[in-house]
Amino acid sequence: MPRPLVVGDCWLCDRSGVSVMFLGPVQTDSGTAPFDACEPCVLRLEVRVFAYNTSGPGSRPADFRPSRR
Repeated sequence: MPRPLVVGDCWLCDRSGVSVMFLGPVQTDSGTAPFDACEPCVLRLEVRVFAYNTSGPGSRPADFRPSRR
């Protein structure tokens, strides 16, 4: 099920007023906050997660193309 998009702030690239999706909570020593990211940042994360799960940390397969939302 696709995650809904809302207008907000991307926590990865710091753009404001863009379509973002909730990725989960972020917890630090100072508290917890919602972690939202825009589509370009989510696509970059998908590439990194795919690489990590298929080739190990630090890998970035050139042939992976994440699906567009």
